Amino acid sequence: MPTDIRLDIGFWAHPKTVKLERRLGLAGVKALLVLWTWVAQNRPSGRLDGLSVEDLEISAGWSGEEGQFVSALTTLHWLDLDDGVCSAHGWSEHQPWIVGSEARKLKATRAATARWGNAPSIPGAFSENAPSIPGAMPLSLPIHSPENIPPTPRPESSGNMSLGEAGAPDAKPAPRAKAKPDAKGPRPAGCTPKSWARYETISRGFHKAKAQELGNQAPFSEAKVIDGARALDALIRVRNYPENEVVATLGWSTEDPFWRVNLRSIRALLKTSASNGELKYSNVLAAMVRDLEHRRAQGAANG
Repeated sequence: MPTDIRLDIGFWAHPKTVKLERRLGLAGVKALLVLWTWVAQNRPSGRLDGLSVEDLEISAGWSGEEGQFVSALTTLHWLDLDDGVCSAHGWSEHQPWIVGSEARKLKATRAATARWGNAPSIPGAFSENAPSIPGAMPLSLPIHSPENIPPTPRPESSGNMSLGEAGAPDAKPAPRAKAKPDAKGPRPAGCTPKSWARYETISRGFHKAKAQELGNQAPFSEAKVIDGARALDALIRVRNYPENEVVATLGWSTEDPFWRVNLRSIRALLKTSASNGELKYSNVLAAMVRDLEHRRAQGAANG
């Protein structure tokens, strides 16, 4: 996920900014900047399909008269309307790094999957006492080729923008159904026996390795194996993250100096980070993408 946006040094003296301040005050300019940061996080392409006037103003933190903010932005061409489709004006020109963030993430995820996503999935950080992961016992995961790995689902609403149509802003995804345990055992209802066996295998190897590396800070137990398998089911089946991506992210975390110590269970991936409100899995994935981008840049510089 992008962590910043570009702001032209001439922004404050630009005639459109001056006019926006005259019409709405500094609160209007602040709301424009807030909207841009929201777009960078949630609509990196700059397209705002499916959002109503109310949605946009909520996303911008605008607390003035309803419709006034969006009306000013469209009049001043901070927002473009093309055949009913709304978009941030000049977004791809002024924010090329953000527009390309999804493509870079996909490229890095493919690279991670090629290294860590293939059976036995978790790299050689695991010792011989955890044979379910390191190499003695492959997981037989249905691995896709790196060229065909799907990106992490981050759908943008389709359809034309309907100005004035009420709707909930999509800054936060709708709550997803929780994985419910099967009444006859620990396997969640809806999770196939074959998938459950894979998740248990991954979880057992991961938590055995953590116990060996961290000792009493991450003790091993069969209960933790089951809990980790349920967490994998929640990430992959319920939340629709690609299985190869999840496994690759876990594998990368076992080699990263920070996460190998601070990620002590698979269940922790489902927690919400207190620092940025994101799912911890999203933070680990983002860290992996940044690390691989850095490695690629270093390789290019050294090559």
